[in-house]
Amino acid sequence: HGGFSLQVLGRLPEKFALAFKSIMRSTLVTRLYANDMKRTTRIPIPKNGKPNETRPISICQDAFCYVSSIIQDAFSKGLESATLLNDNLFAYRKGFSSVDLLSCHLAAMEDIHRRLSGFLIMYEVDEEKFFDRVSFLLNMLAKKLMGCPDHGYIEISAEEVFQRIVEIQVDLGMRIALFLIGLLQGNGFSCPSATLVIDVKHRG
Repeated sequence: HGGFSLQVLGRLPEKFALAFKSIMRSTLVTRLYANDMKRTTRIPIPKNGKPNETRPISICQDAFCYVSSIIQDAFSKGLESATLLNDNLFAYRKGFSSVDLLSCHLAAMEDIHRRLSGFLIMYEVDEEKFFDRVSFLLNMLAKKLMGCPDHGYIEISAEEVFQRIVEIQVDLGMRIALFLIGLLQGNGFSCPSATLVIDVKHRG
């Protein structure tokens, strides 16, 4: 996207790293991204054993991913320290793994088999793990309901997708589009945002 890799930055003189650090600080303070940082490429990757099906992968600019990782870390720590999330949510949470989810599933299966009558219901609580399903308003609403102020995580979430250009690779070449719906794939901040949406959507 006309940018540069952080690996390249590490091999340049120190003054380049200091300039980059200043830009990153301005981004975090103002909650505004440079337009060039908001360019994304989506490339279809063939699925194994399914020659006619593909899975899209997003490639974001390195500088944007670096900033989003800083935001993701702070946001995730805040959610966990405030114990805002349901303990039954395992996706994209530090300290939780598929082993925890499997243990719950096995316990439920054991319980139902011990009963002479009854039935087991599997509730699809992680339906929003597919980032494309999360609308812009739902993303903003989830953060607002959890107490996030307008100036902060809500503002940077909106800025991430505002007028974002997506270069989509297709069989006939490349198509240019605006990012209009969903959480941005390839963005670390999307992970705790998706978990928060799941939690808010299935409360009460």
